[in-house]
Amino acid sequence: MRVLLLITTLVIAGYLTVPCWAVAGPDTVAAKLLVGSADPTFDRVASFFPPFRFPREVVGVPEHPHDIGVDYLGRLQFADEIGDYGRVDTERIRAVWLEIGDPPAIPASEAQPLTRRLLDGYLPIVILTAERDGLTYEQTVFGWSEGFSPDRDLSAFVRLRVRATKGALPKDTQLVVAPEKTRTLFPLHLAKDGAVELALCIPFASPTSAVEIPAKDFDKILSQTARFWRGLLSKATCFTVPSSRVNDAYRAWLAYSLLNVDKVNGYCEPHDGAGFYELIYGYSAALYCMALDHYGLHDRAARYLATLLHFQRPDGMYDQNSGLIDLGALALALVEHYRCTGDKAWLRSVAARLVSACDWIQKSRADAPKEGVTRGLIKWRPYCDYATPTFNYWGNTYCCTGMEAAASALEAIGMTADAARIRQEAAAYRADILASMKAVVVSRDGFTLLPIEPDTQRLLKDSNYKGTDYYGLTASSLLENDFLDPNDERARWVTNALERDGLISGICRWMAGTDHAYTYGYLRNQLRRGEARKVLLGFYGMLAHGMTRDTYSGVEVHTIETGVNMQTLPHLYSCTQQLETLRMILLREEGDTLRIGDAIPRAWLANGQQVEARSTATRFGDVSFAITSHVKRGQIEVRLTPPTRSWRTVADRVARYWPRIVIRLRHPSAARITRVLVNGKTWPAFGQETIELGSMTRPVVVRAYYAARR
Repeated sequence: MRVLLLITTLVIAGYLTVPCWAVAGPDTVAAKLLVGSADPTFDRVASFFPPFRFPREVVGVPEHPHDIGVDYLGRLQFADEIGDYGRVDTERIRAVWLEIGDPPAIPASEAQPLTRRLLDGYLPIVILTAERDGLTYEQTVFGWSEGFSPDRDLSAFVRLRVRATKGALPKDTQLVVAPEKTRTLFPLHLAKDGAVELALCIPFASPTSAVEIPAKDFDKILSQTARFWRGLLSKATCFTVPSSRVNDAYRAWLAYSLLNVDKVNGYCEPHDGAGFYELIYGYSAALYCMALDHYGLHDRAARYLATLLHFQRPDGMYDQNSGLIDLGALALALVEHYRCTGDKAWLRSVAARLVSACDWIQKSRADAPKEGVTRGLIKWRPYCDYATPTFNYWGNTYCCTGMEAAASALEAIGMTADAARIRQEAAAYRADILASMKAVVVSRDGFTLLPIEPDTQRLLKDSNYKGTDYYGLTASSLLENDFLDPNDERARWVTNALERDGLISGICRWMAGTDHAYTYGYLRNQLRRGEARKVLLGFYGMLAHGMTRDTYSGVEVHTIETGVNMQTLPHLYSCTQQLETLRMILLREEGDTLRIGDAIPRAWLANGQQVEARSTATRFGDVSFAITSHVKRGQIEVRLTPPTRSWRTVADRVARYWPRIVIRLRHPSAARITRVLVNGKTWPAFGQETIELGSMTRPVVVRAYYAARR
């Protein structure tokens, strides 16, 4: 949300326009795609609006303090701060590119954009192609350092290949380095296949020192780089679904997110961008750590949490470039790491920090108003775009749920006195927030609205009492921490406002564009209500209008009608919420229940298709499952290895530690389950689409049967 000034600047500069739908109104895409019972699909969602006009990827080495951007014309950005606007100023930014021809020029233009893809579909090795004047150009770009170390010098490796369909092949190319506009002439060499090519190594620190390298050396380092990334990402490749787009996309999100982490003064800092937003935004960074734990990258999550704890104040407060939400999100992330790993020793090592965070909340509440609509609420900076302290439900609910989670975790390691005190304070805190919400309800134009700032109602006033702009983004995010029951009337006030005029293509509207990542809270709420089709619309809205469609680079703001996007991509917060949205489609925790398959698209369970999760981290332990469709034979099979905790003692094995498992099978034609067998025996606990397994401790084979089609 750090973009109000940016949008204003771009509109004034003429780079962005305010399209007709920017005036809040119903989601016209939802009105078309949610009619009937069919699931939304990527192709249908993507057909409504154009792809990005200004794509950008990043290549490099995980946790390296420098990254190399690849802009929409294929120019390489050798700068740690490119700015945030829609077009990069090469008169100011260190950029490098190759020109060919007479006069020399970049092969691509806005009128003739590059075709972009990632090696293997998901590795951060960018391959760009263009056609012009009978020539086909291919440029491959990746980043490398010795040993792929964040402490060694970073270089870009670039290979240009040119083929002729008609006309003569060029003999040379010029490497241009801006802003100096130095030019270095390099000869192109004839390859065995008849193309001409050039391979360069370009140091980040001194791009004018670029040197030519033999083709075989380029191929060797390219293979080495691909192996490195395949090995790293394989550790988090826990899902396989019948969509190559989704399989590639989520691994690309993981790669981009790791490139957004920068090692600074010995600490690995999750920054919200690479070349922009080069800061830790505490809320975003904490949510990212949770996503890493959900995808099994526990060592990195622990390392990045240690960075956030390094910046926690001695009094327990943690507020890093965002606001009060930072503290609550940090507490939740610490507890989630324990829940996903079961590592009690680690939890004990951070318990004092967790307690101090809760103590700061308790002391701040002691200084809070004792009456009125802000009774018991903490007044603090709400988020990064608004520095003025205010009473804000988003931050206060995060702090409350953080305390509730902390109490449970501390109790598990024997800190019962602290746990009891914190739990009691959290209960009082919850009561104060709920009472405040009840007291400040607003009625306008037949709608009941929940102000996010109870005393000023600033966000509602600024949005003209509509579910868009900052109100919509913060209201949706209010729902992501599960403070409110999904069917609580206050949650419905929020979702009703969003669905009235705060969404387009299932994702959040913001001023002259969309800000898709903030939709996660709304989508999570809808999934908890069983609204799978709304979740899929939002998920495909993210894929179609929240990122580049071929390289999956997520942006912050996109003017969806024109295709003009900000250069805030790839964006860490977007990567995080995209990863979390996919995960909850496939599995999620709800209290003491593990829910599997709640929003799996029906098309993914067409005959012969399989959806698989392998050793996927949950709060109950790792779970594996394979859902295989045999609908032509009238059945869908689930092979499930339920989560267990080998580290738990017999005394620990009480009912609350063993999840109740519920599987939802969204049959491709919405057929009703007629019979279920579990390990070959009749199983009575099932509904139209769900199977309730209760607490399982051993692998099982579940078969759901359907009536024969007539």
